[in-house]
Amino acid sequence: MFGEIYVHHGATYPDPGHPDVDVLVAMPGAVLTVEAKGGRFTDPARRAAPDRVNRKTREFVDKALEQNARTIAYLDSGKGNLRSRNKKRLLLPDHLPPAVSVIVTLERVDPFATHLPDGGKRRAEPKDGTWLVTLADLVMVADILRHPAEFYAYARTRAAIAKAGGPRVFVEADALADWLDHRVQPVEPAPGEIVFLDTGNEAVNDYYTQVIAPDSASPARPGSGVLAEVLDALDVVHRERPQDWNGLAIAALAVQPEDWRPVRKALRAAQPAASGTRRARKRARRAADGIRLSPHLTVYVRSSTDEASPPPLGPTTLLLHTP
Repeated sequence: MFGEIYVHHGATYPDPGHPDVDVLVAMPGAVLTVEAKGGRFTDPARRAAPDRVNRKTREFVDKALEQNARTIAYLDSGKGNLRSRNKKRLLLPDHLPPAVSVIVTLERVDPFATHLPDGGKRRAEPKDGTWLVTLADLVMVADILRHPAEFYAYARTRAAIAKAGGPRVFVEADALADWLDHRVQPVEPAPGEIVFLDTGNEAVNDYYTQVIAPDSASPARPGSGVLAEVLDALDVVHRERPQDWNGLAIAALAVQPEDWRPVRKALRAAQPAASGTRRARKRARRAADGIRLSPHLTVYVRSSTDEASPPPLGPTTLLLHTP
């Protein structure tokens, strides 16, 4: 998804103890630090035996949080002296934003993920929160969110939800469904209050539990609702002005799916076959002047045959071209 050049396994850095990073994703505009925990969740722990729960909390949560916090602090220091598994120095890209912290567990430990902000005796933890996810759910998310901007924005949101303490997520598929449909955001509960995530739609469950009968169509893969042209434009930003990618990716993936409607209409109006009608020309002119979707995102739509000067491009502007 992010490209082999930006994904590093087992990178080390020169701190006491020679710490390593299980997975480091470092591309212009996006950084993820991932700690993987492959320990087993024993039957006594599943029965909530206090000593086993404390031990597994330390193994699955506290230790991983400390490791990610240490890695992020090193990255933020700007020292940049990371080494690959074969001891070669890693040259990280410029324009790296604060890292998103992720913990991946082999076992399904949903209660730990649900109550991640609580408890534990960790010495440090990432200040922007951590997304704790089981491997099976991570594969599900990566299967649905196949573009780097989609996956990054979701991971960042999930970490922020854990930091805020709400809404409490019991099932990752529900969190994903709510993000796909409504762009669920962090909520900080009032003192003594618990905010729960509502059950999402069944599109994700239907997609993965489908039983295809003869002559029946299989359910469509759920999507983020972001137009393919927008994702393509983000790829162009990544290549040509990577310093703007982070802010634009976050802004684009914060737009509600239904709010892309004026951009969709502008793209249709800019097609050669539609450009002859008066309404299409009016929409095309409006799109050429910019469609403001939020304070952080204005989208311009231009035909590939348009010879007018391109709009000024900056950290809040995205340019879409029609064929």
